[in-house]
Amino acid sequence: MHESGITRSAVEALLDAGEQSRTTRPESEVDELSGVVPDSVRFCFGLVVEGAALDGAPSTSPSRPGGVGSADPSSSWRT
Repeated sequence: MHESGITRSAVEALLDAGEQSRTTRPESEVDELSGVVPDSVRFCFGLVVEGAALDGAPSTSPSRPGGVGSADPSSSWRT
């Protein structure tokens, strides 16, 4: 489950940034083409932040449609 490693890295970045500003509601978006399962990210978030400064913070990880794009908007499309 790579969601665990992804979530752990994101939380570490939030905690590092939190030394300069207080993060109370972290949010992330998961692209449908990423292979990451949003429910797994939310589950892992709860485990990763346990006992840390973000413990108890709600986490949202909605998915968004994937797509393919280029510099020319007319040649871009969504999946």
